Amino acid sequence: MIALFVLALGATPASAPASAPTADAPWSGVDALERAVAALEPKLATLNATYSRNDVFDKDGAIRQRVSDGEILVLLGDHARASVVLFDVVSDPKNAVHSLYDRALYYLAESCFHTRNFVGARARFQQLISRGDKTFLFDAFQRLIEIAETLQDYSGVEEKVKELRDVGSGVLRPDVAYLYGKSLARRAKSEEAIAQLAAIAPDHKFYFRARYVIASELVRLKKLDEAAKELAKVIATPKPLGLGADEKDELLMREIASMALGRVSGEQGHVKEAMAAYQTISRDSPYLPQSLYEIAWMFVQQSGFATLEKVRMQHLRKSLQAIDIMLLALEDRVLVPKATVLKGNVLLKLGRHEDAVDAYVTVAKKYEPVYKELQQTLVNQTDPTKYFNEVIAKNQGTYNAAAFLPTLAVDWVSEEREVNRALGVAHDLSAADATVAESKVIGGKVLGALTTRRPIELFPQFKEGENHAVQLELEVRKLLERFLALLTDAVRPNIDGKTRDKLTKAQTARIKAQASLAEAAFKREESKRIESKHLAIVHDLDRRNLRLRTELASLNAQLVAVSKWLDDNKSKDTVAPDKIALLKEQMGSESKVLAELERVERELYDQLQQARTSSGGPVTNEQRARDDYALALNTELQLLVGVRERATLPATGTLRRLDALKDRLGSLDSGVRNFRDALAATIDHKTIQIANAVNAELELMQAYEQELKGYEHEAESLVGGVAAASFDNVKQRFYELVLKADLGVVDVSWREKEDRTQKINELVRAQKDAIDSLERDFRELGEERR
Repeated sequence: MIALFVLALGATPASAPASAPTADAPWSGVDALERAVAALEPKLATLNATYSRNDVFDKDGAIRQRVSDGEILVLLGDHARASVVLFDVVSDPKNAVHSLYDRALYYLAESCFHTRNFVGARARFQQLISRGDKTFLFDAFQRLIEIAETLQDYSGVEEKVKELRDVGSGVLRPDVAYLYGKSLARRAKSEEAIAQLAAIAPDHKFYFRARYVIASELVRLKKLDEAAKELAKVIATPKPLGLGADEKDELLMREIASMALGRVSGEQGHVKEAMAAYQTISRDSPYLPQSLYEIAWMFVQQSGFATLEKVRMQHLRKSLQAIDIMLLALEDRVLVPKATVLKGNVLLKLGRHEDAVDAYVTVAKKYEPVYKELQQTLVNQTDPTKYFNEVIAKNQGTYNAAAFLPTLAVDWVSEEREVNRALGVAHDLSAADATVAESKVIGGKVLGALTTRRPIELFPQFKEGENHAVQLELEVRKLLERFLALLTDAVRPNIDGKTRDKLTKAQTARIKAQASLAEAAFKREESKRIESKHLAIVHDLDRRNLRLRTELASLNAQLVAVSKWLDDNKSKDTVAPDKIALLKEQMGSESKVLAELERVERELYDQLQQARTSSGGPVTNEQRARDDYALALNTELQLLVGVRERATLPATGTLRRLDALKDRLGSLDSGVRNFRDALAATIDHKTIQIANAVNAELELMQAYEQELKGYEHEAESLVGGVAAASFDNVKQRFYELVLKADLGVVDVSWREKEDRTQKINELVRAQKDAIDSLERDFRELGEERR
């Protein structure tokens, strides 16, 4: 239509003969048309300015909104969604100069950290540190160290420390130096840690915390005198955690330092100093039981150094007193049996044999059955690793010590952190596998949407531009019709019969095309209404399906719980064997039904997602009607312009103004069409870009899927093996505990035997002395008689 309209309304040749204009020139109609055209021209300019760009967004506003949304999601704990929202900002290199980029980078790294994507989090935190933003530097470095400890890989830490040193002319910020020094201490690099922490100034809030770590490392290096001095500094200051810290935290910090000083002083043999340090522990302190236990041991050790029996007995009685106080207030189920065995040892040294036996028997009687139960747990298991993998599977992938340990043994699982780390690796791999599978499904849906829906439906911002263009096109069409009416009136006297018939035919075609356009517009609106209704139904079904999925998950959890309970109690008299067999059979049937329901639910979910993405509505014949209308309109224009040229009408008055309007209307019409063509080309380009990107991601997902399968097999053995090692460790510790109690009883018996032997020996010696004395007396008496 653009070319036809321009040709049809081409400028009238200057040499054309002129004739007088008609007397009834519709001046008011031309005025209104000029005003209408003047109103539409800014609309076209605005349309081009707003949408004819590669980026139709308010980029700065979009970034600010995304960062704000991401931060809110992080604060709400929805880290998965926060990652999706923030990744779009961080992944675009053009956004790196934005004022909120560092904030987006930090919260994206935090989201990755909380979703256990440690590798991704580390890369983001490293990037944040390299950018040098002081707002998040400390938090980023702290997270970097936590990740390094989790992964047992400090390479990233060392690289960032070097960068920060270079920025600070070889000196680290005090807060960063403190974190780095602690990480060196955890890696047993004592000399380096001390050198790093010693550089922190006394007026910094981390100064006294650094002195405590230094003291710990000095103890490791056997420099006890220096360690005691550093600990004394921490205890003496009223603010060991710096200004603004909570008073309770300050007190706990001083008590931790006091405990350490007590150990150091006790190790040096400085009993008074050690007692003074231990006595600063408050009665409601969580460290009181441990301090009393250490006091008791210190007195036991001092009793061994005593040369006088009286002094030795005094130390032992003080040790016994500390143990009794501790046992009265103690709730630590791990420390109680240790303290009770120690009490038996002290009572034995004091010669209170019956009380010592009672202490030993108390421990043996309580903990020997636990040891035997632990010993019997794996008697029938040829593969402990497989057994623990099954135990963890029954607990739906969680490590629960109570699932396979007696109640008294649960608190003794010191390696639970290692098991949880191993289990975390397995969970991460499982989550990664699920993410890959989900990504493949999403990629398939995106490709499906690109082929089943109108491309413009996938770009709301472009669709909005097209809607404005369609509305402007309608307005331009109406002005063209008004222009035709004015031009027809201007040349009406010069229209012959043949031309009038052609005009009538063209007008009929135009009216028919108008009717088709109106019908197409109605169908388009009807399609939108049907699509909206369709989506509402899909949303409702999706909500119902979600409730169904939750109910199925709850039923599955109940079946798992009942199955586990039956397995745990099959060797007891809680349930009769025949009832257990019947329940197992019923549960097997229920499991099959549940599995089938879950399969149906998954199919329903896939169908709903497909319905959601394919709800683009029917395609109408609107474009064909638009083309028919343009052809009829141009036919009519050509006929009218031909009449004017043949009549050699002058380019004055109404016709001169119509000549000016024809060019302006031609520019409007071609401008709208150019805009829509450019928009369609942009959409096609973006659609191809998206399809290529999705296909590339699907290829990566395929490679990741194969790689993850190998890691998952290794992780299964890892988790079960670590859990088995943890179990063996607990069993060994209970064995040693019961063994100490039994040995204590033996020691008492041996001591009593030695005491009896000593008494017998004394009686024998006394008897021998008495006999010798009698013999001497008898000999002396005989000699006197002679």
